[in-house]
Amino acid sequence: MKKIIYVLFLFLTYSFATTCSDYNTLAGYGVIGGTGFTYGNNSIINNNTITGTNGTTPTPTGTVTTVHPTFPPFSPATFPATGTINLTNQAAVTPGSYGTIQIDQNNLTTAFSAGNYYIKELILSKNNATAQLAPGDYYIEKLTMDNNTFITVSPSGPVRIFIMTSFQGGNEIGINANGNVQNMIIYLYSGVEMQIGNGNNGTQQTLTFSGTIYSPFSNTTIQMGNNNNVQGAILSAGSVTVGNNTTFDYSATVQNAVIDSLGCSVPPVTYCTSFQYELYHPLSSAHKLQTRIAQQSFDLNVTATCIDAGLFPNKKITNVYAINAADACAITSPNLQLWSSVSGADINDSVRTITLNSLNSTKAFSNIRLMLKTSSGEYYCSTDSMAVRPSSFTITSPGSSIKASAFDLSVGAINSGGGYNGTANVSTALQASNANCPISSGFITSNTGTSLIFINDANTTKMKATDAGAIYLNVKDFNWTTIDQASDCLSNSSTTSQNLQGLVGCNIETNLSITIIPDHFDINATLSNINGGAFTYLSTDLAMSSSIDINITAKNSDGNVTKNYTSGCFAKTISLSLPHSTVPSPLSKILYHDNLNALDANISSSNPISLSFSESKFTQGSALPKVTFNFDRNSSKPLNPFDFNLTSADVNNTDSVIGTTLPTGKTTFLFGRARAYDIKTDQSTAPNPIELEIYSRTPTSYVSGMPQNVLYWYRNMNHSLLSQGSILNGDDYTSTTKTGTSSTITINSSTAPSNGQHLILINNPDAISHALIHLAIPSWLWYSTLNNYDFNSGTTCLQHPCFDYQFFGTSSGNFNGVNSGTFQGSDFDLSPAKTIIKKGVKVFR
Repeated sequence: MKKIIYVLFLFLTYSFATTCSDYNTLAGYGVIGGTGFTYGNNSIINNNTITGTNGTTPTPTGTVTTVHPTFPPFSPATFPATGTINLTNQAAVTPGSYGTIQIDQNNLTTAFSAGNYYIKELILSKNNATAQLAPGDYYIEKLTMDNNTFITVSPSGPVRIFIMTSFQGGNEIGINANGNVQNMIIYLYSGVEMQIGNGNNGTQQTLTFSGTIYSPFSNTTIQMGNNNNVQGAILSAGSVTVGNNTTFDYSATVQNAVIDSLGCSVPPVTYCTSFQYELYHPLSSAHKLQTRIAQQSFDLNVTATCIDAGLFPNKKITNVYAINAADACAITSPNLQLWSSVSGADINDSVRTITLNSLNSTKAFSNIRLMLKTSSGEYYCSTDSMAVRPSSFTITSPGSSIKASAFDLSVGAINSGGGYNGTANVSTALQASNANCPISSGFITSNTGTSLIFINDANTTKMKATDAGAIYLNVKDFNWTTIDQASDCLSNSSTTSQNLQGLVGCNIETNLSITIIPDHFDINATLSNINGGAFTYLSTDLAMSSSIDINITAKNSDGNVTKNYTSGCFAKTISLSLPHSTVPSPLSKILYHDNLNALDANISSSNPISLSFSESKFTQGSALPKVTFNFDRNSSKPLNPFDFNLTSADVNNTDSVIGTTLPTGKTTFLFGRARAYDIKTDQSTAPNPIELEIYSRTPTSYVSGMPQNVLYWYRNMNHSLLSQGSILNGDDYTSTTKTGTSSTITINSSTAPSNGQHLILINNPDAISHALIHLAIPSWLWYSTLNNYDFNSGTTCLQHPCFDYQFFGTSSGNFNGVNSGTFQGSDFDLSPAKTIIKKGVKVFR
């Protein structure tokens, strides 16, 4: 018999030790839902935000994971029988068996004496109804608590509640709220559904529940609403669900109290002697340090791990430093930089992960580690390295518009505290809208190639723009963050905004849109008379005009053509001004034709000729305007010959690019007329030279040596081309009015003028004895004090040149000369004229 008792004692001792070992394991987690743990937003445990999914426990550090501990059974395995006595609104209840006990009065507290109770149903149904439980065991088949009802423990001592079928709780209830954890444990039998509504919002108890909830059955359900504060443990082989804003307090002290309430002793405390700290950005799932932006605050998580077994002694982090990755983990690091004074952030056995907020690097680093300092003067360094990059570059020079010439490219790193000494790459490309322009690259050259080497955040490089263009100038450093480019920053990105994983771009980068304009315009301008001759007749008909031929070429500072200054690319509207010498009176207007715009216009003779050409007139850097011009000639007001010069040719465009030159050449303007002689002849075909004369009241150098047949009028010996003016055609009529039908007399004016005369041939095959010959001429060869030139039908010899023609043969009789008077002598000696009997001059009108 003694042997059997001894064996049983050994078995009970072993069983109890095994059970407590399992309880201690369970208590190490604090919250377990064996078939699933689900939590709402903003849920925390031990000040650690709960993160992760698809697990069974948040662990005391807040990381959801899956564990498979053993849940020992509790005793009694079978729920005992309850009674039939019903009580309502009792002030006090003694131990015993009952049916239904209901507290159905506002603000009523029912006190239960110490001992054991067997209750079929306990109902708290009115506002502020309270069940005050003394130490003991409470077997309750069904427990119901309406809104704002409470279970308290008094006097202090262990209370164990056993639930058989159901535990339903409303909103803002309290169960041992603010009481000792070891004074309350709730056991749930198989299949129990425990549902508690939303917790309080701080207006009542600080805690919703203080104690332990335990169930070894996988078919139990524990569910809490939002805004709950739990101090203690929920240990269930079934499911556990908590709503938003649920806070668990499961410190080492609470853990010991839970173990005590389960009937086990607290294991002896051993402390870590070897520590490891992991520093990482809170959003990094790989627990890595990631690229950060200089002078932008960020948060940092610190997780502590014991290398050996035991509790973690309290460590206060006081400072965070940056050191070179290759430096020893010590305050003597040569590039030490203080990032933050943390003011005693605690890391202990219950709170192994803390967040250090608003860290800030005042400098840029390409490869650093972080170092923690504790209040006891210890130093711990991160195993991972990181880069701190400038947010971007800023281009302070050039501006958005530069000339095609040498310039300083000045680039600075933003907010990097003098710590950026990297090398950036500079590149240029045409803007997409101009991709079809002749030159697509090579606008900008540099003696240092494409590399910009920075010293203390700054670089200035001599560069040269060589052609016109609208370009993107890009400065990019893609090497500064090499240490992080595997996974700790975003490749091919320069963003400074964190993505969902907390990553920023690997690149430091900026772009500048630059318009490159020509450095200047080169201008060649040549002034000439009509057809390059020695004179131009004054004329309102621009068929007779002088001209200026101009070549406007956009160039860079080296004198090379900027070929991108072309239509459809980068050419701009250009203005041309042609100031000139004085124009004599009575001329008051300059008439001109602009070939590029196909425009006829006029301006006051006191103003320069001003023109505007659109960008479409340029081809690969050049435009070729030609301006033909003359004056408002009055046929009744002759002028002396005068020279007309352009004093300059000035251009500028809408980008204020300018150019100027002194045109070469000059023009000489003459007032001209055609003068015909009356003629008598016995030849059926007879020539009649028409005088091409110019007016000069003073003997100017131009008329020197020229024949003068009439006062102030000189034969223009330089007139030898049809284009300079000629007899266009002629016909005969019976009177001085150009009406009726002409005879068979024909006028041939095909011979070119020569030395100021235009010889016409009069052919009279039918021997008509008399006719008036009417001549058509250019308007610039007409002079009359009475009428303007007109050769239309019905006009008279007062409106165009005429001469009297008489033909006589052997039967024609004698003639008495020309009605307009005789002319003594001749200034021409042509063979046909030798048979002329008499000549006359046309009546001057």
